[in-house]
Amino acid sequence: MVTFTSTSIEVTGDDTALITGDLTMNDVTKSVVLNAKLNKTGDHPMAGKPWLGFDATTTLTRSDFNLGAFAPAVSDEVNVMISLEAMKAD
Repeated sequence: MVTFTSTSIEVTGDDTALITGDLTMNDVTKSVVLNAKLNKTGDHPMAGKPWLGFDATTTLTRSDFNLGAFAPAVSDEVNVMISLEAMKAD
């Protein structure tokens, strides 16, 4: 189980932000920063509710989460790419 709980959002441009939060993976929690880019906002064509889509990236160090097996033969750094669509909660 992997969870992310945001703790702050810093808007850095018209469609960009830095989202800081606590990432828990393998029973280890670390603060990470997601570089987020808003792709689109609007009403969903089928649901008729406010909707948005964004992409986010970050780089994690596997050994920070006790997942560093086979490093350095297997890179300890992992690039993470997230694509997400979200609907406004009722």
